[in-house]
Amino acid sequence: KDPETGRYAGPRAAIVTSNNTELVKLPFSDRDCIACLWHPAKHSKVVVASIYMDITQEVITPGLKKTVEFAKQNKHPLIIACDSNAHAHLWGMDQSNPRGEALEDFILTENLMVCNLGTTPTFQINDKKSIIDLTLTSDALYYEIKSWRVNEEDSQSDHKRIEFIMDDAHDYDTPKTFRYSKADWTKFTELLDVPCKEWR
Repeated sequence: KDPETGRYAGPRAAIVTSNNTELVKLPFSDRDCIACLWHPAKHSKVVVASIYMDITQEVITPGLKKTVEFAKQNKHPLIIACDSNAHAHLWGMDQSNPRGEALEDFILTENLMVCNLGTTPTFQINDKKSIIDLTLTSDALYYEIKSWRVNEEDSQSDHKRIEFIMDDAHDYDTPKTFRYSKADWTKFTELLDVPCKEWR
């Protein structure tokens, strides 16, 4: 039960798998974040997560932070399916809202990639439509996501099904990262001032 209201607080995020899919649930999972370790290929481990972002709370949820941090610390590729309840140009909305801008900043800061393509709404109730359901990945996994689409058939929900294929045929290498704090910014600035002909 919810300690504040006394009402039953059931899960709002889930992962459903086939019988031959082995997932190990990570300990920081909660009702709004189910994070698991998946072994899609012989030597690979991928963090997969389903996350619900309550519109009445901060968009950067504890579950989102912990999932991204776990993947980063353990150098695992990452894929997140989330109901963001946020609008941003980055995933096809005409206008951004503060939640969307905050989530955009987090995505860029953490070097995540948005797999959403096009402007097909992922949520629709009566005449209200929006794109709030996102597929996020680490850049190591981004190019393995194929045929991403919103299935517009009736899903028996106000959210549409998002479908894609992931190429799990090979091991994923963690991409190289750069420590920008160690860059020679003085030299960089000087080079920017050099006329183009001197670069040849």
